[in-house]
Amino acid sequence: MNSYTSMSYREIAPRYNAINRLPEQAGLAVGKALADLAGPGVLLDLGAGAGRLSIPAARCGARTVSFDLEHAMLAAGRAQAEDYHTEFPAATADVTALPLPSGAFSVVMINNVLHLVQAWEQALREARRVLAVGGV
Repeated sequence: MNSYTSMSYREIAPRYNAINRLPEQAGLAVGKALADLAGPGVLLDLGAGAGRLSIPAARCGARTVSFDLEHAMLAAGRAQAEDYHTEFPAATADVTALPLPSGAFSVVMINNVLHLVQAWEQALREARRVLAVGGV
């Protein structure tokens, strides 16, 4: 992510989910679909931002882990998760070098981030590396 993109997300972070709001029922429908995909496993949200998709998944019972390069976006996600009394385990990380074990996640989700990653092919390799055999 270049400094312009990082600065843009840092500034918009507190308002990001409101600006890109999913209607409540649509968010929960997406969350349920993601929770169903993850089953008893763990869903990894790469480029999670403010948790726009991982929070609804967690609200529907999924175990989630979220990573983003911008700390302010994750902080906004934590604040929203608190509003829903939902956990939002999240940390900053570069999607091209994930600090995670291989095969650890039943679902790996990358939404609205690859166009921001110069080494997007490496990000995809990392996503595949941490995906469990038979995962999606």
